[in-house]
Amino acid sequence: MNQQRLYQGSLDSPLHEIGIKATEALRNRLKDVSFDAVYVSPLGRTIETYQRLKTPNMPNLEIRPALREFDFGVIEGSRIDEAESKWPEEIRSLYHDPRNQISAQGMDRLDEFNRTVIQELYDLLDLHDNSCILLVTHGIVMRSLMMEFEKRSIDDFWIDGYIPSNSLLIVEFDGTRFNLLDRFNNDHIKSIEDV
Repeated sequence: MNQQRLYQGSLDSPLHEIGIKATEALRNRLKDVSFDAVYVSPLGRTIETYQRLKTPNMPNLEIRPALREFDFGVIEGSRIDEAESKWPEEIRSLYHDPRNQISAQGMDRLDEFNRTVIQELYDLLDLHDNSCILLVTHGIVMRSLMMEFEKRSIDDFWIDGYIPSNSLLIVEFDGTRFNLLDRFNNDHIKSIEDV
């Protein structure tokens, strides 16, 4: 979703003024972190986020297609109320019965999307032993990652509720298990007026 409350998914749009300010605040928060690698979704809004986050000590980005946002198919660009009216079964099953998802035309299957994200996670972990990496990605990708971090079933995919834009998820991996250090934190946004 976005400011207009549209299903955005894989559609692209530039960051809006609040998103720009939030990213600048996050850059200030991350300025002293030394990242070994930065991986970014191929969507322009995440590339723009990276460009605004980049500090002199931050590595160049590597675009990873598996970090792209969930594709809502024909639903993308629709207002929430419009989508619920035009595709009621597809919306209901996605959010309330993801195991038995009924996909709208062109919509990703959540179980397949989730498997792709989790495979990408382990591919990146194989590349970086004891490293500090930054992923610049999207809300549904973060939900897929949370499923793996907390070993949840697909039935609990939406359990986290609303994930604020520009939030920070900090995780350690000891080679066998994940330790969540900070979950969807957006304290940096509190420094912005008019948010």
